[in-house]
This record gives sequence, structure tokens and C-alpha cells, in this order.
Amino acid sequence: MKNRVLIISLLVIIVATVSFKVYKNCVTMKDPRDGKIYKVVKIGKQTWMAQNLNFETKDSYCYSDAPFNCEKFGRLYTWDAAMTACPPDWHLPSMAEYDMLFRTVFGKKSTFGGEEDEKTEMIRSTSGWWHGGNGTDSFGFSAMPAGHRNRTGNYDYRGKVAFFWSFLDDECACERYIFFSYDVEFSKITKFGKDEAFSVRCVKD
Repeated sequence: MKNRVLIISLLVIIVATVSFKVYKNCVTMKDPRDGKIYKVVKIGKQTWMAQNLNFETKDSYCYSDAPFNCEKFGRLYTWDAAMTACPPDWHLPSMAEYDMLFRTVFGKKSTFGGEEDEKTEMIRSTSGWWHGGNGTDSFGFSAMPAGHRNRTGNYDYRGKVAFFWSFLDDECACERYIFFSYDVEFSKITKFGKDEAFSVRCVKD
């Protein structure tokens, strides 16, 4: 009888431990400004939102001006809007912070398109990408192909490309963006016009 009670007790402890781990991996945060809930993931020493920001600001847009796209993919922000869009205690990531993310994912400093082992499938979402471009999402970052809005107000690349605003850590705070494409296995970094609208991922202060 004692052995049976002991076995049952051990099973309860094991189940509780497993449930706790699953729960701990499903972390969320609430944006105090509008009450929206976002998944959050810790990757290395950083804590990232695991979803694109969907906080309405001036100069932010839903793809094709359709609200349901904001619900699925988050909003698209111009550079100026992106710089102040993140909630309190979070901020738009710098290039140095993206580099830290890629060091964790790829095991070294990123060259943004120059190395074979920088395949972005590890941080692309497991669904939503065109023509077999879905990723493994091994780290829970879940990069979604939200596309972008250009300076003339036209939308393109939904399902094909994920564009994320960032900036350089210097006095000019120059704009930069990173993109992941369904048909290109490498991350890319480049400069673009500030009136283009891209996705925003916030990182914890």
C-alpha cells in the first residue's frame, strides 16, 4: 500500500513538473496601452516579443488596409512611428541586439547573407510562407511574412518576406531593416526610405 501511494505521489510530481515547464514556455505580456496580449520568448540573454507589434499609432497600417491582417501579422510602421511604437519597458531593437540574437541562433556573429549556416528557417514561423518557405521556428521567434507598404501606399510581399525595422547604435540612429524571404535562405540587412512601412518586433529593456 505504501509503495502504491509512493508511486502515485511520484506520478503526480512528474505530471505537475511537466505541466509547469509547458506553462513556463508559454509566456505572455500585456501592452498596458491597449490591453493586447503578446507571446514572449527568451532567446539567450534577450527577451523578445514572439509576435509582430499591433499597436495603432500615427503612420502605422494594416496590410491592404484590412484590419484582419493586423490581427494576424501585426501593423506596418514607418521609421518614425517604429521608433516610439513599443510599449513601456520595451524598445525597437538596434542592429547590435539583432546581432546578439543571431549569435545565439547561429552560434557566431551574423554576416547577414554571407555564410551557409545563417539559414533563417530556424527563426521563420512554421506556417504562412509561400512555396515551402516555412521554417522550423526552433527558437520560438516566429518571424511572419507580413510584407510591407511602400511610400506610395501600395502593399506587397505578404507571404513572401518579413521586414523588421532596426537602427544603428550611433549618434545618427540611422534607419536599417532586416528581412527574411521565403526563397532566400539568408538574413539580409539594408537601408531604406523612412516612409516605407515595415513590421516591428520589440525587445525587453
